[in-house]
Amino acid sequence: MLSLCMPERDCLVSGCHDKKVRVFDLREVTTVQMEHQEHHKSVLSVAASHDYIYSASEDTTVCVWDRRNNALLQRLNVRESRTEDQHSLSYNGSFQDLFLRFTWPATC
Repeated sequence: MLSLCMPERDCLVSGCHDKKVRVFDLREVTTVQMEHQEHHKSVLSVAASHDYIYSASEDTTVCVWDRRNNALLQRLNVRESRTEDQHSLSYNGSFQDLFLRFTWPATC
């Protein structure tokens, strides 16, 4: 597991080395509500709200997921935006407030 976020009291979202984003129902710790694999490399960072999940990967993409119908809404290639020496994803309430900072490995 490389990244965690908790958008709600009973929900945990993880981004993993196995290229998957998982959503757990904390009321039933062993239950995976959703599992997505759209990335081709490790998921470095996740952020979420009540309606959406955002995942950023080492493959230089960001995926936007709809939590209500478990669907991929958008896949963004952000390779051209690499300027920082960190990777993080934060969400402040609307899609327009999504903030990204990444470091891409030299092999990308």
